[in-house]
Amino acid sequence: MVVGHDVLGGLFAIDGGALGVAPGEVCYFGPDTLTWDGFGGGYSAFLMAAMGGALDVVFEGLRWPGWQDEVASLALSQSISLYPPPS
Repeated sequence: MVVGHDVLGGLFAIDGGALGVAPGEVCYFGPDTLTWDGFGGGYSAFLMAAMGGALDVVFEGLRWPGWQDEVASLALSQSISLYPPPS
């Protein structure tokens, strides 16, 4: 079940068993790795991390100078497409 999207097209989802991480764990599908990686906790841990700023670690290699200004002007239904993908 998808529980979040990021502006670069990544997805946060709860592993129901098909993602290969651990059932009940929130996983992240990143545009840089194109794989599902475990977040290290369930949905409540994900919410606490999202509200407390701990997701900065997830996005560390995906941010560039001035990203806040570019993202601030987007509607919630919009995203940014990068080519080549981040690496």
